[in-house]
Amino acid sequence: MIYSVILDGYYNAINGTPEYFNFIGAENFSPFLSFVHINDIPKVKNIFTTAKPEENSYLVIKFKNYKEIFKWVFLDIKIINGTNLDSRRIYVNLYTIDDFKNSIEQNNISTLRYRMLLDSVGDIYFEYTFKNQNIRFYWINKNQDIEIYNGKFFEWKNYMLSNNYIKNKNLSIFEKLCRDISMGTQKFSYKIMDSKIYADDENIYNIFKCRTIYLENKPYMVIGTLSENNNYYEKETLKDSLDTLTGLLSKEALTNYATELINKKPDFNINMVIVDIDNFKLINNNFGHHFGDEIIKAIADTLDEIVRDRGVIGRFEGDEFIIIFSGFNDNMELRSYLRTMRMTVEEKFKNIKNTVDLSISIGTARYPTDGISFDELFEKSDSCLYIAKQKGKNRYIIYDEVIDIKNIEKKNKKNILTIESREKNAQLACRVIDILMKNNRNNIEDTIKILGEELKLSRIAIFFGKELKRIALWGDKTKVYDNARYIYKGSYLTNFNINGVCVVHSSTSIEGKNPEVHSDYTEQNIYSAIQCLIYGDTGDIAGIISFERSFQRKSWTENEIYNFTLISHLIGELLKKEA
Repeated sequence: MIYSVILDGYYNAINGTPEYFNFIGAENFSPFLSFVHINDIPKVKNIFTTAKPEENSYLVIKFKNYKEIFKWVFLDIKIINGTNLDSRRIYVNLYTIDDFKNSIEQNNISTLRYRMLLDSVGDIYFEYTFKNQNIRFYWINKNQDIEIYNGKFFEWKNYMLSNNYIKNKNLSIFEKLCRDISMGTQKFSYKIMDSKIYADDENIYNIFKCRTIYLENKPYMVIGTLSENNNYYEKETLKDSLDTLTGLLSKEALTNYATELINKKPDFNINMVIVDIDNFKLINNNFGHHFGDEIIKAIADTLDEIVRDRGVIGRFEGDEFIIIFSGFNDNMELRSYLRTMRMTVEEKFKNIKNTVDLSISIGTARYPTDGISFDELFEKSDSCLYIAKQKGKNRYIIYDEVIDIKNIEKKNKKNILTIESREKNAQLACRVIDILMKNNRNNIEDTIKILGEELKLSRIAIFFGKELKRIALWGDKTKVYDNARYIYKGSYLTNFNINGVCVVHSSTSIEGKNPEVHSDYTEQNIYSAIQCLIYGDTGDIAGIISFERSFQRKSWTENEIYNFTLISHLIGELLKKEA
């Protein structure tokens, strides 16, 4: 197995495969070097800093997995140098030594298997594995397997016979087919007319083409294709239900697939995942619906590539997708996939046309613990998606009755209070703007006092002039700096968007990327902040206003960000006018 990860210049993971995050622990956000054995860290640092750009380098080290056990791993490293540490990328593939043991044999198996599959495009496929005596029927749509039947071989055989799915004239042929499958006959083919071959199938399939793959001179797996002569079968029906824009399953096909799967009451877990694109309206509004469609297609392909054959993905409506994962024993592997999806989209769709950053919000619930029907799982997954949006977007929320979902009904009952709260915030913003419009510099002190008290901030600090000296302050006066020159440290200014606004929901979010500024945050007792730059007439930085909290609270809301940006702009114009 390959564990792939992309690091930035600070050795933080900015993208990776689900297998990598599953290997280190899905909830572990520590830098790459924290998993490297202390004796090997100098070697890793050396090769990361001295390797020739665009060329592959190799290293064998000890690397810690999620069980806190060090494993010998082989690193395949490629450096993409940027103009600075922020734009630098380090591509790393990890292979454990254990994985090398059967890599050649497994590669031969995969080559034979997929060569046959590619030669038989359009058919239904099946596999019989000797180790667990399981038989599986499926068809392939893009990167995913659409499973039709999966169960023990003897159970499938008995089910076919006990329900008279195999016509009398075909019984002897069916017995020969089962014998060749169970014995691992090297190559065989049978035609079974007018009979079903798997449970709940309403259509007729009749041509088996099979071969057995051997490992160490023993039968390892039987693979094959299943075709029909003249009948229109289920796969074609599903193909007609594909979404025309993305090629994923349509809403109807995905809903039918998930409903049928859940109604069978399987003995394994099913995770329903709803994915919604953040800030997508900005794409349609700024660049038109045609470009918006291109973005939806690109994100659909990105998600599909990550999901692969571990689940089934469909476009539910608009910019919303649903994924059905099967067989995750716990949340650890699920988190690996969710984290990979979130990070990949965030990195791949950053700063579109120098204007918009796109990300995704995700909500998920699990069968049977969270619900036993499609509607139950959808409702709870959608509720989790709502929470992800409310918490600031670009995150995933896994259904948890104890922590989050109990608050949903309370929130629904408080809709009127929420509306009143928004109206109150709007009135506050109008009141402050009215004071500033009087164009009196003395009103700035009144303005930040009103804002700080009403919104329960810890501090508002205004810095202005070439040296960014502090000229106004409300709130905690004990640890604030006399100037804001710290914003020029490292690459901190890259956190500001095109409007000159930097939103820090938690100071820990900048610890890895901007450690120097993180220490300044800690020194000044800043937990979260909205910082707005004031630009001079020539485009240089003339000042900065910092709205701060020193305690943990909910994330900054869009209304707060918008209001602080507008108020900062007005304060900036007033300061420049009187400078």
